[in-house]
Order: sequence, then C-alpha cells, then structure tokens
Amino acid sequence: MSDKSTSEETFTFLLMDHMKKAWSNAKYVLYDSVSGKRVDDVTYTTDENGHFTLKANETAMFLGIAPGTLYDVQEIVKPGYIQKTPVSNEGYENKVVGDNVEILPFVNEKMKEEGILSVTKLIENKTDEIPMDDIKFTFVLSRKNGDVYEAVKNANYVIALGDSESTYKTNEAGEFQIKGNQTALFRELKQKETYKVEEKQTNVEYKILTNPQEEQLDKKIQFSFTNAYTPKEIAVYLKKINRDKETLEGAEFTLYSDAEMKNAIASYTSEKAEGLLIEKLRAGTYYLKETKSPKGYRLLEGAIKIEIIREEGTGKLLVKVNGKTAEQSEDEQIYVITKDVGESDEVHMIVYNDKNFWIPITGGTGIAVFIGIAIIGCVGVLLVLKKRMRKTHI
Repeated sequence: MSDKSTSEETFTFLLMDHMKKAWSNAKYVLYDSVSGKRVDDVTYTTDENGHFTLKANETAMFLGIAPGTLYDVQEIVKPGYIQKTPVSNEGYENKVVGDNVEILPFVNEKMKEEGILSVTKLIENKTDEIPMDDIKFTFVLSRKNGDVYEAVKNANYVIALGDSESTYKTNEAGEFQIKGNQTALFRELKQKETYKVEEKQTNVEYKILTNPQEEQLDKKIQFSFTNAYTPKEIAVYLKKINRDKETLEGAEFTLYSDAEMKNAIASYTSEKAEGLLIEKLRAGTYYLKETKSPKGYRLLEGAIKIEIIREEGTGKLLVKVNGKTAEQSEDEQIYVITKDVGESDEVHMIVYNDKNFWIPITGGTGIAVFIGIAIIGCVGVLLVLKKRMRKTHI
C-alpha cells in the first residue's frame, strides 16, 4: 500500500506466458516484504486461470522457471483502490526471467475521497485466453427525476493512471467508456441524488453479468460490473496456387505473433487441397513467412502482415493484408465465415507463387508477362484471401 499499511484484504494478480495465455500451475512461495522471511512453509500454485493472491506487504516468489522465459503479470483491479505502480493497468509486459531475482512492485492506494461515484469494470475469464486490453465497454449514467431517469450529459469523469489522471465527459446520451480492469471516477455529481449506471452490450465476446445498479449518492458510491469472457476463436485456412490456378504442394509457412518473427505459433505445409493453417486463433496481428517454396517457384520475400480485427459492437471480423483492408465480397480474393459465439470463425486465404521466370504486373489487368529466363528482377508476390478467384489480380 502507498501508506505502508497492512490489512487482511487480498489482491488478485494474473500471470501470463509469452503467448499472453493464462499461466496455470506456476509454483510460488510467499515472503514478508518487510522482514524478508517466509510467510509459511506452503508452496502455492496459480489456478487454472493464472490467478494468484497477495495481501499488502506480501511477495510471491516463483520457482523453477528457466532463465530466458518470457512472461507478463498484471493486477486485477480492486474496487475502492487505485493502482499507483505500475502506471499501466496492463502491469508488467514482456518481462524476461534472468539469473537474478527481479522484484516487480505493485502499489495501491485506497480511495479516500468523499462525494464520488466510481464504476469499475471486471472480467470473469474461465479459459486460458486473456481478454484483449484495447476493448472498451460502454455505460450509461442517468439521474432520477421523479419517476424517470434522465441521462447525465457532459459529466466529467477521470481514469487514474498512477499519479496522473485522464479526464473525459459523458456524451449527450450519458454514455461513457472504460476498458477492462479500469475505474471511472465521477467527482462532480450532486449529492443526495439517485444515480443509475447501466452497461450496454457492445461486444459479442463479453456477456454482461451485472444488472443495472442504482443508489443515492451519499458521500460515496462504488459500482462494479462484471463480464464473462468467451473468446470467439478463429480458424485460418490456407491454399497455395500458381497464376494458372493450379494447386502447389510442398510450400512451407510459419505464422508468427511478432514482427521480429521470434514467436512462432504454427507451421504449415501446403497440400493439394486447402488446409488448416491454425485453429483457435484470436483476433490480432500476425506475420506469415514462407520458409520453403515449391520446386521451380520463387520464395516469397519478407513476411506478410495479417491483421484480424473484430469490429466493436457487432463483432464482425475484418482483415487487413499489409495494411490494406480486404474487401468482404464474393468477387474479392478473401472470405470470412462468421459463426455463433462459442464456435470458431473462419478466414480462408490463398497465397500465390510465381515461377522463376514470371513477373506479375500489379494494378491494371494483372496479366503475367513472360520476360525470359535470362532476366532477373524483383518479383512482386502478394497474399490474397479469397473465396472465389477473380480473373484480375491486385
């Protein structure tokens, strides 16, 4: 605690591996942060969702983890408290286990302000998939006027980040937004008035578990809202062909989660028919690199950046290839199959290879021109995602 105080309250933390998945069954022991002595003789483990708990002035020391291991750790927001250190609600990211013990401090401060209405967003996660940090949740603030509630327009609220704060306003409909693991603080509302906060369903992966809450503002109101996170997974399918629309076998690909291409998450070798590159993928940014081309064909130069995005509110799947948004129509070279919550959506994609003596023209008709074996030049190769091939190629 920022004031060095102790209490019997517990604070919950989340440990993640290098793929940002919940790290379950990680062993740790407890130390007293002041005396440096073991709290007890028990060896604890994180639960199936990567969670562990600490009281103020306790330290968890994790055991048996090899140097070089990547991990993330964050604190789950506790209503009535503000996280002062680290300043990001995402906690400590991309940490590497070294030969020496590294201490990662989390410092909290108890809210002591009067006349405040706070709204905290919590996520209940029952899988090893970690909710996405950039998802915003929409709420409506209203004040009781007689027998009806009216939207509170242009009300100031802040989101605290360490020792700093960012200030926002509700819109004309009384709406405001916060991310998971954040708290919105309203300091300028009228006392002795009754307020209601209701969450709007804006994302297919987050089911609202909390009913609208209302209470008279008498010094302090602390509302918290919980969503159940059910990841909408994605299966990616790949087909390898040449410019004559003939399927090519033997091309080898690796899919990475980082631009530096250090974290490989799947490998694939092309076959006669379209094949499953990877299943249970989340929306995010990935990099596809061809590591071996079919005999007689040029290897793709560099990696292809694939951005899979879920549209806020609708949950619609959008795809960008090397920064360009792919059209979602029958005539374009991509298609997506969207399924119900709990089932995997599908992205189907086609990758072209060109023979050593073919140079495709980008733009225009897209007709490949025979240049001759003696000419060596840059070959433009692109990734295209398509349900039905067109005659023209971008």
